[in-house]
Amino acid sequence: MSEAIHPFKNKKEALLKYEPMELNGLVYYPLKVADLDKWQALKPVLCLRQGTLPAAFACMTYLQCVWALDHSAKSNNGFGSDGIWDALLSILFLSLRLSEGDEIQAIGQSASPQTLTNIRIVKDGQEYDITPMEFMQIRKLIAEQNGAELPDEADNPDLVEAENDMQNASGVKLDYNISDYMTSVASAKGLRRKDLLDWPIKEFEDEARALRRRYGYFLSSIAESQGAKFKNGNPYPTWMFEKAKDEFAGLISMEALQREHHAQIEESETAPTQNT
Repeated sequence: MSEAIHPFKNKKEALLKYEPMELNGLVYYPLKVADLDKWQALKPVLCLRQGTLPAAFACMTYLQCVWALDHSAKSNNGFGSDGIWDALLSILFLSLRLSEGDEIQAIGQSASPQTLTNIRIVKDGQEYDITPMEFMQIRKLIAEQNGAELPDEADNPDLVEAENDMQNASGVKLDYNISDYMTSVASAKGLRRKDLLDWPIKEFEDEARALRRRYGYFLSSIAESQGAKFKNGNPYPTWMFEKAKDEFAGLISMEALQREHHAQIEESETAPTQNT
């Protein structure tokens, strides 16, 4: 049975149904669980935080940045990430379901090989040019289709790293592997592992989160009924929703900080004065 393909203007419906979308003539498909191991290896490239890079790279568009990092690593100056461009192309090959005869070409300036002007997708003999600015929308789309969270470049990168270090230090070390992950979800759903291979990755991970909430709520409710106390409150206060994360003070975006600041000013201006 063929999949329904939604126009980009119906993105909300397509994401809800885990179905593909058409954007500027190209169809972007949600990745399948069969490619989960590849996606886990490639996802960090899509979620690259440019704010952690030297200014020369941080000020570029994402697509130009990845191209420049790869080019720089292959030159003699040493900085960069060799293979990062090929990883991004692999994501596009999976998302667009390109075949062996299709290709992705990097179009740059001969006088400056490090500068990328656009990429050209050749699919079924048709050519589609995508500029770095247009790719910003495509990057977001691929992330949304596959449950990846793109970084907010307004966040302080040093504090992001500090928060990650704190979480890693306090968290339980797990022997993570995709085989156990798939088997656990399949078992809870009353399925065989091979039944999950054709599921969209985001649907699979949404189901995994729902199972985690359900079991977490059940176990934490039992613990609380026995008098247990949680240091930061019950991590699973309900089985329906994720617990809201407390924003790390240094990670609030400038826009959010300004909104909060203005709200405090307006509150103080409208507060009734007290007579002494």
